[in-house]
Amino acid sequence: MQLVPIGQMFAYMSGKPFVSFISPLSSTYEGTLKTDFVLRHAIGSDRCKAVFTRDAPTAVDLTEQGLKKIQFGGIPALDRLKPTGKGLQLEDTDQMVALLPGSRTAEAIENLTLEMRMVLEIAQINPQLKFRAGLVPSVMNAVRDIAANSPNREGWQGWQIEERQTENQAPWIRLSHGSTAEYPQAAEIFCYGDAFSDIVYRTDVVIGMAGLAVNHAMAIGKPIVQIAGKGPQFTYAFAEAQQRLLGSSVQQIGTVPATPEILKEAAACVVKTIDDEAYKQECIENGQARFGPFGASARIANSILKYLDEAVEARERELVAS
Repeated sequence: MQLVPIGQMFAYMSGKPFVSFISPLSSTYEGTLKTDFVLRHAIGSDRCKAVFTRDAPTAVDLTEQGLKKIQFGGIPALDRLKPTGKGLQLEDTDQMVALLPGSRTAEAIENLTLEMRMVLEIAQINPQLKFRAGLVPSVMNAVRDIAANSPNREGWQGWQIEERQTENQAPWIRLSHGSTAEYPQAAEIFCYGDAFSDIVYRTDVVIGMAGLAVNHAMAIGKPIVQIAGKGPQFTYAFAEAQQRLLGSSVQQIGTVPATPEILKEAAACVVKTIDDEAYKQECIENGQARFGPFGASARIANSILKYLDEAVEARERELVAS
């Protein structure tokens, strides 16, 4: 990946001290992050006080490339990823699988449809597993619209939809599929529009068809099983790049938009993974190594405050000298 240092160029041209947070970029995609003369000149100048990376491998890589002032920052958004105590209709002993279909409404609905089919396959292997979908509000509303207007939409046949809001519990929509000749074992999915943190902290395995949401789940040590959709975002190319970014925590099933055969393979992978304690511990260690520890907001903010104090002191010395 070639880094185009537009932000660093403008910061350098301002003539003021600056720090840089290269949050969208990572060495883990290709093993090393390519840099050019312009970037090296900008961050090598006295005006650049620090360059923060979102993951530890990128900080190591850039330092080994000879770049100075590189610091591991982390992902500030992870500091907000804390369970809120929302009830998820689960017992303490339940094993749970999280469905993360993404946040772009039209694509997320199509992804959710694939994940619903995958749930049916999983239920035939292990009917004891529970399923909870972390949806953004627009996708929750789309599910309501489908329930009201398109009960025969492709992929939704056979699913019954119930919506409820109970005291001291997060509002939910339950998708339930009864026993059929093709799927003798019934299945149900509880969908939530405001319980993402609670779901990813509680889950044992994630079925992921999202970007940032999957990053967050991986960072706290959750195993990810991915299948590709039709896109435009979560295609196989995106999923494969994300697998390189997140490492061993991700198991990508299939290289094309999920077919019935791929869904069966992915379902078997989920069932196997949920009881693989050694692999789940590996995922915890991988998440901590790549994105941990938490506290990026404070680390980066405290560094900026330090450099700001230094800049103020330098300005005061200039005023006194003049």
